[in-house]
Amino acid sequence: GRTLGRIAWHLTTTIPDYLAEFGLNIDELENKEKVPTSASDIYRIFKTISAVAAKTLEVQWTDDDLKKVQIAFGRE
Repeated sequence: GRTLGRIAWHLTTTIPDYLAEFGLNIDELENKEKVPTSASDIYRIFKTISAVAAKTLEVQWTDDDLKKVQIAFGRE
């Protein structure tokens, strides 16, 4: 089974992967296979990558983009 730390880390490190499915470009995290042992480290990295994701959305998407039907993960 997965630990709560591993699940939290997975959610954090896959943000760029998920957003790439919708045409956004965010740099992958380095050493994402190494799960931090501290909840505060996971929180800090999650907060940072979430801020980068928000800024990327602001720069790369338009209001018209929100109306587009998108195929992602093999689904429309």
